[in-house]
Amino acid sequence: MAAYVLAPIAGAFVATSLIYSMRHKVRTDTQAFVTALQQSRAVLDNLDEELSAGSEASGNRQKVFPPSYVRPTRPTLAEEMKARWNEHLTGFIKQTSEIEWDSVFRNAYNKVKGVVEEVAPSSESAFSQISGGATLRDPVPKAPGDPRLLQPNTYYLGQGTSLR
Repeated sequence: MAAYVLAPIAGAFVATSLIYSMRHKVRTDTQAFVTALQQSRAVLDNLDEELSAGSEASGNRQKVFPPSYVRPTRPTLAEEMKARWNEHLTGFIKQTSEIEWDSVFRNAYNKVKGVVEEVAPSSESAFSQISGGATLRDPVPKAPGDPRLLQPNTYYLGQGTSLR
């Protein structure tokens, strides 16, 4: 009967001593590893300071040991919004540069002329009073003092405004 009592106690003692010895071994190895890493870091820092002191005199400081892995950075929310805004703005500018503005102004002019003709019974006199008698294709009279109006392909829009 004593065997039934001593066997579990002996097993618990052996298991506890194995766990303790393994824990002690891991702790001492970890402490030795940490000490070795701290010493190697101190040596590398000293070496970096010595090498950088020599290269600072020549004017170009370089890191002696570049990192083996640099984690890629993600853009911040503000940078992402700026990038999207710039994409939309670039697209808008590209689209507006592809528009044939001459035909747009001609169509708008014809529509305004049609509305004025519908509203006023004597449309020719009302429209000529609004536009001053000039049309979109009438060349601007050459003014001696304004060099902008001396350029070719300049058309009158009204009140001194020109479209080139």
